[in-house]
Amino acid sequence: PIDIILKEKSLSSNDLENIIKNYVKSGCRNEQELIDFKESFEDSQKHWLELCKDIVAANNSEGSILIFGVDNNGNIKGCERQIEKLFDPSRIKDKLIKYIYI
Repeated sequence: PIDIILKEKSLSSNDLENIIKNYVKSGCRNEQELIDFKESFEDSQKHWLELCKDIVAANNSEGSILIFGVDNNGNIKGCERQIEKLFDPSRIKDKLIKYIYI
């Protein structure tokens, strides 16, 4: 269940694949409140602003899972390995401060 997964600090690629497969198997074809699919991510202001908006929304709700490399229909598209470097926690914090605490 999603609520148990949300308590975890880190998910393995197998965990994520199972979340997506079970989500699609259950007949869900669109994102829901606790799952937010991102087909791609670029190191651009537009993408960072969107990510900051999603992080704030997740913080203001019961939390959520952002899954990159999956389209809005739950189809796994994959993403560049270099995306991990973009999501260093200190970098995300810097972006949140820059775009939210203007």
